[in-house]
Amino acid sequence: MQLWQRIGGVVAVGLVGLVGVVGGLVAWGGPLNDLRPDVITVDAPQPDREAKGRELLQAAYEAHGAKRWMDQPGQRLQLRDDWPGTMGVISRPWPLDGQRLTVHQRRHNSFDSEVVMHGEGVEGTVWAIQDGQPYKQLPGQPRAAVDDDAIAFLLPTMHYFVELPQRITEAELVRYVGTETVGDTTYEVVYATWGSWAANDTYDQYLVYIDPQTGRIDKAAYTVRDITRFLGGAAHYDGFDEVGGVLMPGTITITFDVNDDPTDDANVIHRMTIESLEIAAL
Repeated sequence: MQLWQRIGGVVAVGLVGLVGVVGGLVAWGGPLNDLRPDVITVDAPQPDREAKGRELLQAAYEAHGAKRWMDQPGQRLQLRDDWPGTMGVISRPWPLDGQRLTVHQRRHNSFDSEVVMHGEGVEGTVWAIQDGQPYKQLPGQPRAAVDDDAIAFLLPTMHYFVELPQRITEAELVRYVGTETVGDTTYEVVYATWGSWAANDTYDQYLVYIDPQTGRIDKAAYTVRDITRFLGGAAHYDGFDEVGGVLMPGTITITFDVNDDPTDDANVIHRMTIESLEIAAL
């Protein structure tokens, strides 16, 4: 099983901190959350839905400039990660609220990345992951391998959600669901998963919301199998801007439900504000 399949949306909903608070009660109990819509069959073939689902994901891949992105060795982002409200206080993995970060991410089927923290008391602190091994480095000290679940989940998950329009095309099982209106926009919705069309304990499920007017992925609902059976989350992509031929959101906001208003902090688990992006930087 590939790393990008395993991590799904785990830390993006802030559950590393939450699991630390409520332990196995949340992490392993409860019914299995199932995002598969009724129109998606478990056993009967649906070739038309599969073809249209793949077509929509490929068109979104192109609309986001993924070919340009995939041709480069990596990217460097300057961002701020805010964790508002009670859930943020419980779950925030960073030392500071509104943590400012320089994030280096390597491409080409890799989840190698490095995060440099900025701010009083943490300036220059580095979290990194290479070939699945987490590392930490304090200012003026050598980098050291560590056994740290937060880094092992958080950095690849940030990587995955930044690159979702590219990564989701790699899903093993894809079918078109239909249209759904969220707010003022009617989206084309695509179901994506691995292993089986039915929900299973191993692989995450995604519902991808594509704006037919722009071809962009604006939202995605997902499960969080690695941490819980029964919880899910939603990623909201807003404020798109083109950088070097790549369409990059200004914010990626994580809530529990795709119908949540991502501008209302009462709904928000965390919000990454991308202040700058440099393609081909490592």
